[in-house]
Amino acid sequence: RKRARGTDGSSSATIEVFVEGGRSRDRRFVLPRTGFLRSLQSTGGDHLILPVTISYERIPEQAAMVQDAAAHGGSSRSSSRLSVLGLVRWLKSAVQGRVDL
Repeated sequence: RKRARGTDGSSSATIEVFVEGGRSRDRRFVLPRTGFLRSLQSTGGDHLILPVTISYERIPEQAAMVQDAAAHGGSSRSSSRLSVLGLVRWLKSAVQGRVDL
């Protein structure tokens, strides 16, 4: 394993990581890739993580998604709720540690 070094040679470094979850065309959540975060966790060290999100008011593919949903009879609200609950459960199990703000 290679250690990240800061520009001044110290053992700390700023690393930009995009742990992107996604969504399918029917708006179901796709789990994010967490391999890098698991590697950080396995080091046993202290790490500062600053989560940032970029949100758009309108989804570029929104018209196509509406057409797909109409063609397939739409999706039920219960499956949407289950998807969100599944994501929340996954986040709860994936996030272990301390958060300082």
